[in-house]
Amino acid sequence: MKNPTLSVSLRAVSAAVLLAAGALLAPNLAFAQATKVNVCHVTGNGGLKLLNIGNKALAAHLAHGDATPGSIIDGYLVGDDCSLTPVQVVNSVRLNFSSTGWAGWSCPSGTTVISCDVGGASVASKTLWVPGASVLNGAVNYPNTPMGYTYTPPETGCIVQNDGTPKTIVIQLMCAVQ
Repeated sequence: MKNPTLSVSLRAVSAAVLLAAGALLAPNLAFAQATKVNVCHVTGNGGLKLLNIGNKALAAHLAHGDATPGSIIDGYLVGDDCSLTPVQVVNSVRLNFSSTGWAGWSCPSGTTVISCDVGGASVASKTLWVPGASVLNGAVNYPNTPMGYTYTPPETGCIVQNDGTPKTIVIQLMCAVQ
């Protein structure tokens, strides 16, 4: 035989738990649904127009050629205001370095480093070498490098420390025209 008091009490407790969970989750769900992002929408004349759209619409916008600020499209860096800055891809020569050695490469004159890649190679650290940068817990600061080279401001680039295994890498830089 069922205990009606126990059954009613369990239903009341279950309802209270569900109400409490809903009260906690509802604001977060509302925030997630209301979150908006900026996108640079391609207009009919090929220009870009800044739009602030819901997260759910982002995938559709990107699928038809729109871009987010900070991305690179057709050789241009998309600015926060949807302005376009030309970028140049620069590849180092093949660099051979020891197990804990350092390597680096610079952007051409008149450009500034905006990203650095080592083609999937395993490295201990990879640092954009720009004014204000430092490595080794602040022991080495721009423009000096751990490998003894001193950058000549406004020169920028990337420095890489190996992870313990001697290897050959190519450093690829994205450099924005100033």
